[in-house]
Amino acid sequence: MKNIFHRKCMIIGLIILLIGSCIISGPSAYINNKKIKRSQSYEDLFFPGKSIINQLILDKITKTLNPIIIIDIKMGQCVQQTEDNGYIVTGFSGDIDLNDPNSSTLMKTLIIKYDEYGKKEWSKTFEFMEGNMGYSIQQTADKGYIIGGSTASLNKSYAMLLKIDEQGNNEWIKTYEGLGISQGFVVQQTNDSGYILSGSSISINNTNITHVLLIKTDENGNEDWSNTFRYKNISIGNSVQQTEDLGYIITGYTGDTNWTNPWAPMENEVLLIKTDENGSEEWNKTFEFMKVSMGYSVQKTDDKGYIICGTTFSSDDFKTYALLLKTDENGDEEWHKTFSNKDGHSVQQTNDKGYILGGTAISGFHSYALLLKTDEQGNEEWTKTYKGSGEAIGLKAQQTNDNGYILTGATYNSLLSFKLYVLLLKTDENGDIEWIKLETTDSIKAKAKNTFSTKDGFKTHEDTITFNQQVNIHPLIQKIIKRFPNAFPILRTLLGL
Repeated sequence: MKNIFHRKCMIIGLIILLIGSCIISGPSAYINNKKIKRSQSYEDLFFPGKSIINQLILDKITKTLNPIIIIDIKMGQCVQQTEDNGYIVTGFSGDIDLNDPNSSTLMKTLIIKYDEYGKKEWSKTFEFMEGNMGYSIQQTADKGYIIGGSTASLNKSYAMLLKIDEQGNNEWIKTYEGLGISQGFVVQQTNDSGYILSGSSISINNTNITHVLLIKTDENGNEDWSNTFRYKNISIGNSVQQTEDLGYIITGYTGDTNWTNPWAPMENEVLLIKTDENGSEEWNKTFEFMKVSMGYSVQKTDDKGYIICGTTFSSDDFKTYALLLKTDENGDEEWHKTFSNKDGHSVQQTNDKGYILGGTAISGFHSYALLLKTDEQGNEEWTKTYKGSGEAIGLKAQQTNDNGYILTGATYNSLLSFKLYVLLLKTDENGDIEWIKLETTDSIKAKAKNTFSTKDGFKTHEDTITFNQQVNIHPLIQKIIKRFPNAFPILRTLLGL
């Protein structure tokens, strides 16, 4: 029973890391100028540097939050406008009862279809193996949908493709093990009606090395070929898109970890890979900004170059910056821009040749869903943030047919309640909200009023969240929070700080 409980706690930690992976800052932590030991685990390979935060959160769950026993999660990862001007969202959902060792810990892929006004038309969840999570979705030529993500069985995880029809009915599910253990992230339908999926993979025989994974399938999900790319000890493929020459462009990050020295800090660089149509590498480029830099999204631009969105931060002050990087067709940098106290997760070129960035803004101990609009040179035109039901995380943004924007992510009153809900909001061309929807059965009122960035930071509304329970905070957490006043916003929110 104890092992089952610990397993649930690890699942909770992984989910929290998935939710906060773009927001929690820093590969290592310091107390009184001494580094805290970072545990080495499989999770480190795909979410490097987050283990210390994971352990602190699990310690908080198991030792001081016994009265809070239900973890209820609904998370929106990706949104796309559909041919009927509606919207399709994928993510994952599930709940965990910590007091019942026999309860299910199954995470399920969640898919929701909305009309153009945000009215829900249908929603589906898919149970497969011991759990699965959808990370990306695209409408296919037959008006159905393809979902890319990951699934787990026993002690392994697999990259996953899920194909459904236009009403959300399952047509097929396929898994791919890569080198032995793998995760899938972004999928796109290719010109031959097949699919390309990016992700990461490790070998069971050498878990110290992570490879970028690229999988090409036919229209039925049968593997045509798969390739892996290794640069440094850790290489992650977060996003892929087919290029005009029928090849592929991939972004992610790469870095070295000294596994023999757990005190060693980690440094990552943004990674950009160009392959031919058979997945053979043509060139790769890395971009170093601050100590840790990660690419999350890549798109082709009108001038045949590429735009990359991600996050960069320094291990000195742990201040997080959204990153926008423009390259030419050969991957050579033309310019880059950073935006402080923000995390960048997705980017798209807009009709005016500028760019829309979707992500999360951090203000003090709070987080807000973010839309940031730039001109074609990456200069900020406007920034808007959105509170959802109180706090929010933004992930995928897209320009809509009416020149407005759609953004999905998650929202919560407070992570202290362990209830997160899918957030979907529609804005006009200036980022002002037209409507906002939450996927929840609870009676939570969404705050549809915007918050705006100012020169001094974020102008926010008064906080209506109250905490009725006195929480004793672990001394180690107190030291870390005191040492890094701008770090770990999700952890702060979790603890109600």
